[in-house]
Amino acid sequence: MAPRTRQPNHDERTRAKIRSSQLVNVLIRFIKGEVSLSGDQVRAALGLIRKTLPDLAAVTLSGPDGGPIPHAITDARADNLALVADIRRRLAGGDIGEPAAGAGGGATGEAAAE
Repeated sequence: MAPRTRQPNHDERTRAKIRSSQLVNVLIRFIKGEVSLSGDQVRAALGLIRKTLPDLAAVTLSGPDGGPIPHAITDARADNLALVADIRRRLAGGDIGEPAAGAGGGATGEAAAE
């Protein structure tokens, strides 16, 4: 295999994640009984991991005053939903040749001249 001609440029955050993943791998090997670690080593590894990896915590999203988040379907979204429904209807009915009335496309060619 040819040697690398270009070294990857990792920022400090990426290097910290790589070190954290190495610590996690050592702890996994410790749990599996593949390596032996003292209690101090385990606590040190866990402390370093806590500094670099985010804790997974429950997050609750809420709207104003703690109520539900307001949402609405915009006109463009409603138009897209209607278009998808029309396409599905036409596919189910086998009518895929001509566009349905009002589904866009309009008159083209000779029909437009009449």
